Amino acid sequence: MKKRLLVVLGICMATSPLCFAATPFDDSNVTPAGSKTSRSSDSSPKTVVGVIKNKIASNSSSAAAQRLNEWKGGKLAEAAFARLFGPFAQEASRSTGVPASIILAQAALESNWGASAMGSAKNLFGFKGTGPAGSVRMLTTEYIKGKKVKVYDNFRKYNTWTEGIIDHGKLISENPVYKNCMKYKKDPNAFALALQKAGYATDPNYAKKLILRMKNVNFYQYDIK
Repeated sequence: MKKRLLVVLGICMATSPLCFAATPFDDSNVTPAGSKTSRSSDSSPKTVVGVIKNKIASNSSSAAAQRLNEWKGGKLAEAAFARLFGPFAQEASRSTGVPASIILAQAALESNWGASAMGSAKNLFGFKGTGPAGSVRMLTTEYIKGKKVKVYDNFRKYNTWTEGIIDHGKLISENPVYKNCMKYKKDPNAFALALQKAGYATDPNYAKKLILRMKNVNFYQYDIK
């Protein structure tokens, strides 16, 4: 986002009712055709958020949670990225139905493996708007009529990394725009294609990039069987 949750380059992705920001440092922009603004959750977390928060909180004393809480951001090796976020992607997947491999692939793509997570904003997915901890203004790259343009925009800021994961789960599982994606909870590759078809990102190769990351790092191993 774009997704795009930035060494400081984001890419805007939006769809109907919601707006989303995309990944800085990546050409998989996010401002879906016909979209109105940028990708971002415009309402406070409710049902899904509460469920995920409770589940993740239950692991707060674990070694995995401690490692994540201590991580200050920065580009990680692919395998290290998977180890750090895998357990939390699984928890989010159990509560929302969004494949853990999709969560990981989007986070990796949007943040360039953690390099562009907007520093203290803890924004892996490049969501735009105002988050639980406010916002940060960053330079982002968007695709407008097929052309790249750089603009400054506000991106959501989170108190913790898991808050961003919660936001992501809420966006995908609760937004009717992505209702068709949820039909492919057991087929991550098809889920990726459905996301692109739904207008999650303007990059015509967005789904391919997600699938490439899922295969190269075997993010599938974190999917709930």
